[in-house]
Amino acid sequence: TGFSFSATEMVTNLTDDVIVAGYSNLAVRGEAMLQATQTLVSTPTQANLEAAQEAWKAARQPWEQGESHIFGPVDSLGIDPHLDSWPLNTTDLTTVLANSTGFDAETIKGWNDDVQGFHTMEYLLFGDGVTDNTKTISELTVNERDY
Repeated sequence: TGFSFSATEMVTNLTDDVIVAGYSNLAVRGEAMLQATQTLVSTPTQANLEAAQEAWKAARQPWEQGESHIFGPVDSLGIDPHLDSWPLNTTDLTTVLANSTGFDAETIKGWNDDVQGFHTMEYLLFGDGVTDNTKTISELTVNERDY
C-alpha cells in the first residue's frame, strides 16, 4: 500500500507532551496545594479554606488526566493507591480524627490507603458529600486541620 509509519514521533509526543508534562503540572499544583493547606493550618479563615479548596481542585485535575497512564513508578511504587483510593473509609477516618492528635506524614503513610490521599483531603476540605459540600471554617476542626 505504500503506507509506512514510525512510532518514534508518537511515543516521544506521548512521553514528553502528555505524561511528563502532566506529572510536572501535578507537581506544581501539588506544591501550590501544600502551600494553601499550610496557610490554612496556620491561619484558619474562610478565605484560606476556600483557597485550599481551589488548590485541591487544581491539583486533582492533572491527576485525573494522568490516570490513563498509571504505569511505571506510579504503579510499582504504590503511589496511585496512596493518592486515590476509593471509597474513602469515613468510619476509620472519623475514628482517627476523634482519637488521635499530632499527625505526621510518616504515621499517616502507615495507615490504610483509604484514609489518605485526595479523597481524604476532599472530605476534610469540602465536607462529607452527603449532607453538603460547602464546608465552612467553623466546621473545620483542629484535628481536621492538623491531619
